[in-house]
Amino acid sequence: ASQVASGGANVLDDYEEGVYTATATCSSSGTITLNGTNNKLAYTKIGRVVHVTGEIRVSSVSSPIGVVLINLPFTSVDLTGLSARSGGQVYMNLVASANVSDFVYEITESTAILNIYLGDATSVQSDSAPEIQANTEIALDFSYFTS
Repeated sequence: ASQVASGGANVLDDYEEGVYTATATCSSSGTITLNGTNNKLAYTKIGRVVHVTGEIRVSSVSSPIGVVLINLPFTSVDLTGLSARSGGQVYMNLVASANVSDFVYEITESTAILNIYLGDATSVQSDSAPEIQANTEIALDFSYFTS
């Protein structure tokens, strides 16, 4: 059953949707250049929840080292303990040699960055950037909290 709120705490007071230009960088060194046609991600912000979706594609790389970092449209919030952290699977295609199912993401508190790691060991590995090459596809679909 749907309900229409007429006031109080359940009224939607913050809604925004849009598309932003994504960037991909390396945590240590090197560069990742995204395709100018496929470098946008869509977002919807409802209250403090931000949902991001879309696919970006790489046009070229130059000696990428470290973790792949993707910018976010809003800074993540810092809540009690680690309750604002989020993580999950990332769709990756056309990477250098890693198993495409091994890529995972994490968003930590008070950042505007999504970190992409390799999850091919008993803990996440900071060596995802060397797996990126021209034509790599990165599809994202995730939510996180902002302030």
